Amino acid sequence: MKTILACGYTHQHDKHPALTVFENKLWVDWQIEKLLELNHEVVIVLGDSFSEKILSHSQLISQCELVFDTNGAVTTLMTNVKSGLYQVNNYSFILPITTPCAHSKVWANLTNHYHKVCDDKLHLVKRFLPQNKNTSGTYPLLITPAGRTFITKQSGLKGLDDQKIQYSVAAASPIPNASVDHL
Repeated sequence: MKTILACGYTHQHDKHPALTVFENKLWVDWQIEKLLELNHEVVIVLGDSFSEKILSHSQLISQCELVFDTNGAVTTLMTNVKSGLYQVNNYSFILPITTPCAHSKVWANLTNHYHKVCDDKLHLVKRFLPQNKNTSGTYPLLITPAGRTFITKQSGLKGLDDQKIQYSVAAASPIPNASVDHL
């Protein structure tokens, strides 16, 4: 299964989150390592002014498929997702660089829910966390094949929470004793 690691949208920081050092490695490498440990194929999307630095400093980026978001200074999470979706043929996952890689049970929960509801009109599967009482901003997301087609063909979508996008919610309980290592 493929995960689109959205790493190329413009940030308002002097330093890109991917270049932050965490546990003696770059955050982008930590994310890639965790995804590879889960047997995900990583599609990393670059596209903002930090792309060259990320390419030259990452130790693990060579183990990923690279995609460039060509929207220039107006790259967003949505344009990164759209760019990454051209590299996938089946269902896939979306993970923004700023969200820690989730525990294996989270990915399995999304996949199992997708296979249970398997509706050709469904575009994505979100997680519902009872303690948050909402689904917005909860990653990773599962994008279905219908969602891939819909998102890549649509213009004017405001984001992954756009009302035109049809989604299903997978109930998820928190992972006990979760830390960054187990999210």
